[in-house]
This record gives sequence, C-alpha cells and structure tokens, in this order.
Amino acid sequence: MPAIGLMLFSVIAGSFALILPQPPATGTLRLDVTPADAAFTLDGMAMGWANGQEVLTGPHVIEITAAGYQSKRETVTIPAGAEQTMKVELERLPPPPTTGTLRLHATPADVVLALDGKAVGSANDFRQELPTGPHVVEISAAGYQSKSETVTIAAGAERPVEIALERLPAPPAVGTLRLDVSPADAAITLDGTAMGSANGFREELAAGTHVVEISAVGYQSRRETVTITAGVEQPMEIVLGRVPPPPSTGTLVLDGATPGAVLTLDGKQIGPAKDFRQELSPGTHVIAISAKGCEPTKQRVTIVAGDTLRIPLQLVRWTRKTRQWVEVEPCS
Repeated sequence: MPAIGLMLFSVIAGSFALILPQPPATGTLRLDVTPADAAFTLDGMAMGWANGQEVLTGPHVIEITAAGYQSKRETVTIPAGAEQTMKVELERLPPPPTTGTLRLHATPADVVLALDGKAVGSANDFRQELPTGPHVVEISAAGYQSKSETVTIAAGAERPVEIALERLPAPPAVGTLRLDVSPADAAITLDGTAMGSANGFREELAAGTHVVEISAVGYQSRRETVTITAGVEQPMEIVLGRVPPPPSTGTLVLDGATPGAVLTLDGKQIGPAKDFRQELSPGTHVIAISAKGCEPTKQRVTIVAGDTLRIPLQLVRWTRKTRQWVEVEPCS
C-alpha cells in the first residue's frame, strides 16, 4: 500500500508539472563599456546604462551608444544559467569639419588674388582650405577692372567660384602743355574752365585742340587755340599787352565856318575858325565866332572824353528890319 501511494503521488506531481508554466531559462549578460556613460539597447529596446543584465537565453542584438562616439551593434548568444561577459569600447567620432575649400577659376590668365585683404598670388586654379564663414575675394590684373566678391565657405564643402575680369577702357592719348607767361600774375582759363595761375603752368591734356585764355588786371586778355599732340610737350610763350589808359580829352570840330571868321575859345582868341579841329579837356567850353560884316555868334559846348563833337557854324548878316519880321542871309 505505501508503494501504491508513493506512485500515485509521483503521477500527480508530474501532472501538475505539466500543467504549471515553467520559468524561462535565463543567463546573465555583463558588459564592460567605454565610455562610462554609454547607453544599452537590447533587441531594439532601450535598457538604460550598459551594465550587468539578466536576459533570456538565445541570440540577442545589442547596441551601445554614447554622445560623441561611434555606435556599436553586435549579435550575442546568451546560454542558460551562464554569465556572458562582453567588453565594448566605442571609438570617438571624428571632430566635425571646421573648414571648407575655395576653388577659383579666373580670367585673364595673369590675375592675382587678395584674400581677406592679404595678397596671395596667382588666382588661376587657386584651391585652398579655408575656415568656414564669409571671405572677401579680390581679383585684379593689369589693364583690367578689379573685382571683389564675398563668398561663404561651408564646413566640409568645396565652393567653386568663376570670375572673368573686364578690360579697362583704353586711356586717352595725352600730351603736355607748358606756358611761360608775362605778367607773372596772369591767370589761365582752359577750355572755359579757370585753372589758376598761368605762370609756370604745365599739365597733361588730351590730344587735340584746346582753347587757352590768359588774362591779368591792367592788361589786354589773349585767347588762342593750341593743338596738343600725343606724347609731345607743347611750349607756349605769351606776353600780354597793357591796356591803354582811358582817354583824357575829347575833340571839337567846327564845320562850315565863314571864310575869314575868327574863333575865340573860352575867352581866348584862337585864330581862323574854318576847318578848326582840336582836342580839349572834358567839360563845358565857350566858343565865339566873328567875321567882318557878319553877326557874331557865341555858344556853350560840352566835351566828353574820347568823343568827337562836330559843330556846324554859319554866320549871317542883316538885310532888312521892319516891325514885323527880320530878313537875314548867309554871311560869306
């Protein structure tokens, strides 16, 4: 009987073992990770810090990450009841690039480059790493208009820049005008523009004709057209003439005087009045004309400096005199 009971107990216990769920077989995964603050992901699930963890047996995908380091992903198989130790050392990420590359192609072939205000040398086929950010590129060549541009360099990128300079306009052909002028304080006007002192004047002018005017106080101005030849110095000597003093007298002329008539001027007998012509001081003068058998005449005249005053004169004689009228005839 005791044997039968023991057998029955064993059967029942075995039945319960089949009915009750068995605990999963586990093992332990122990990680030794550098850096210390690395994080652990198991089969796609974040697990926190990467340190010893109990996990189900079998294969698992683990991923170790840390800021500033390259992540590492591996497949590991955990045996039941065992401890799996795994050493993982993450590699640092390379620092982000702080430079980019500037590449230039410029024409003409002999262009030179100034970068951020500093002369560099030939600009053609220039290629160089530069710090990121804006840079001022200036290209120049003899006979061409310089060109300046601001270019922005991006980290890790190459920036190509193509620049073609434009030719400068051909300089005008010039010659030189040199003046020797008297008086010393003379002034010059060139092509209608006041240029200052004329004495010792020497200046490059565009080839062709130019109008030169020299003037000075108390002198007669002089105006001349001069032709400038390219590459040649044209000397000019100019002497101004003095302005004549203003007239201080005027002229009195008597026309038609009676033959034999005598002129008295300002109370002084002068002589024959016929064909009289004489310079007098400006102002008022008294002239008197007399002749034998004729009625004398007297009048005031005004002389203006620089002018000529002509006075027609004709003496007369009395022929008849009544109460109503007087008849005269020319005195000859």
